[in-house]
Amino acid sequence: MNFYKRVGELILGTRLKRISEKLLNDVSNIYKHLNIPFEVSWFPIFYLLNENKKLSVTEIANELEITHSAVSQMITILDKRGLVKFIDDENDRRRRFICFTKKGKELMSTLPPIWKAMQHSMQDIFSDGINSPHILSALDEIEDSLEKENFTSRVIKEVEEGELSDVVIVDYDDSSYDCYKNFILEWLIDKNDIDMQGVDYINNPRKAVNEQDTTILMAKENTDYAGVIVYRKVKKNEIKIIFFVIHEKSKRKQTGRKLLNEMLNRLCKMKINQVSITLSRSNAELIRILKDAGFNLYALDDKKNSVNKSGDLIMKYNFK
Repeated sequence: MNFYKRVGELILGTRLKRISEKLLNDVSNIYKHLNIPFEVSWFPIFYLLNENKKLSVTEIANELEITHSAVSQMITILDKRGLVKFIDDENDRRRRFICFTKKGKELMSTLPPIWKAMQHSMQDIFSDGINSPHILSALDEIEDSLEKENFTSRVIKEVEEGELSDVVIVDYDDSSYDCYKNFILEWLIDKNDIDMQGVDYINNPRKAVNEQDTTILMAKENTDYAGVIVYRKVKKNEIKIIFFVIHEKSKRKQTGRKLLNEMLNRLCKMKINQVSITLSRSNAELIRILKDAGFNLYALDDKKNSVNKSGDLIMKYNFK
């Protein structure tokens, strides 16, 4: 037990499972000792039918927050034991209800005293310690919190945000020119699309920034440049991403996300309506990064809509 206490929250799921299995095993032994032919797994169905007399599979599934298939499996077992039966809805023959058989009612009549004794014993357990009386309220709060955001999402977010902590986004300056040029060349070579516009961006990025309503953002991981995003205004409320490159040795997804977030935050303040990018469909990593950021596929191999000579894909982000 010292191990479980020492590890704390990291092993909460396992600890709850151990407690649950122990209690369920004890409950099963109670029924066996009292010669009651009742299985622990039947409790939810018996409890609900005792409250409501008859219920549909859908109603049970909704109440227990489990799948129809899971409910059907439990009902099938009880039906084979002769404890429940199906009856048709008087107003709709297509709808069926589950209710107790005579045998099921007889078994149900033996259970309330046992359940009451179990409840009292659990209350005794809860009152043994200082914090124990609050366990049910605490479980309610935990379930509500997990409903808002699941455990997986919380952990992944924190890990990725931690990885992002050493990624800094800065505006282009001439001291980063060599890295910037290599990034742009990588993009152009990948697309096999080295045209005059691309050459201009390589030769004179400062001119593009000053004269073409262009912004160049660079990502730095510690002291190394890890990526670049270049975008410019093409219409009053529209932006086009000209280049978007992440160094293969960087934390690719996280670095790309931070670059995009910085760009989108700036554009949101400028009241921009839409951002678009044309990129090679072979660039699966960037496509995933863009999708995660909220970009949607606009055109694939549609040369009427695409400005890309090879007819690659266009992705767009719309501000709400």
